[in-house]
Amino acid sequence: SRSVTVGRALIENSRERLAATDILDLLTLNGQGVQKAAPTKALSRLPADVANFFVRSLDATSDLRSPKRDLLRLFLIKLFLSYFPMSLPAATDAGHYAGADYDRVSGPRLLHYLRKHARMLEPRRLLSLACDINAGVLPGKGSMSKGDVFDFLAQTSADVVYLDPPYGGTTSYESAFAVLDEMLGDSQGRSEFSGKRPPLDDLIAACSHISVMVLSANESVLSAEECRDLVARHRSVRRVLKLPYKHFGALASPEKNATNREVLILGVRE
Repeated sequence: SRSVTVGRALIENSRERLAATDILDLLTLNGQGVQKAAPTKALSRLPADVANFFVRSLDATSDLRSPKRDLLRLFLIKLFLSYFPMSLPAATDAGHYAGADYDRVSGPRLLHYLRKHARMLEPRRLLSLACDINAGVLPGKGSMSKGDVFDFLAQTSADVVYLDPPYGGTTSYESAFAVLDEMLGDSQGRSEFSGKRPPLDDLIAACSHISVMVLSANESVLSAEECRDLVARHRSVRRVLKLPYKHFGALASPEKNATNREVLILGVRE
């Protein structure tokens, strides 16, 4: 849901934007006492006032129609992620802060939680975040689908396909955002693309009816040359790009960042 919400809010939607009243209405709901909700790992990692805000706000969006529902849910997703260091809700020390067990939180991260908590529900900050989202609403036509990639490709007629599967053998989105997915009502297993043997060959083969294909990968499981050879089994390779990129310094060593490469492979069907 966290992914399809972005698509419905910013790809399918080309006109509707968040109004100041949409955001202020959520704050008004938050002042109506504590909303009881089934406990989740996400809520247990938030201070009580912030958890109450998310419970009430998510509930209030459930009866809205798209794209307003998706714009507001995207707003809530971005706000939720902003609370955690490096926007990673997997941070277990958030629960220690929420429970006032400050001795179990390092000094720099405790400072982060204190600052975020103090400003989390400031109207000015919330309206600024809404403006950032509104800036992503652009004219044009687009559609968003949620489903199995192989089923989608089999039913799709296109001239160009850009494939950006999760990078195998790295930290998966499913583990990094598990508590967010649970809060949104999603429960899913680990994607086969997140493992050390992602089905890239099957994915490329599923695009055989599409003239132009671009594959985005990295070298965590296969080298750029091995990725190129994989694409070459199915179509002519016209270009291979290796672009340097860096992870957060707290998540990767300087040596690892020095060798990180984004691999883009352009292949065409003769």
